[in-house]
Amino acid sequence: MDTQDNSEKRQGERVSFETKVFLKTSDKEIHVDGSSRDLSMRGLFVKTAEDFLMGTSCDIEIVLTGTVDNVVLKMKGTVVRKEPSGMALYFNSVDIDSYTHLKKLVQYNAKFPDNVI
Repeated sequence: MDTQDNSEKRQGERVSFETKVFLKTSDKEIHVDGSSRDLSMRGLFVKTAEDFLMGTSCDIEIVLTGTVDNVVLKMKGTVVRKEPSGMALYFNSVDIDSYTHLKKLVQYNAKFPDNVI
């Protein structure tokens, strides 16, 4: 019998990272200015009171500030889990520039940077 919870089954490094996140669906567009939890190469958890349905597809923009020009990571994702504090998004596709920035961001903030794939 498998007694591991989902967090133990997940692979790859996850980091906490506060940033602006924009989510857009065919019906709704929201702006989340605050923290995202469990940012990884495969997805992130967005802390929000917004309520998207499970399986909802959305465009995701993660805004990285702190440089002269803000860097915007663009990806497409799907809502895969909901909690009272927000929702988990799986990245279905990430453009190459965003992938490069995302990998550096996760590696820089990871406890074990060599585990970032």
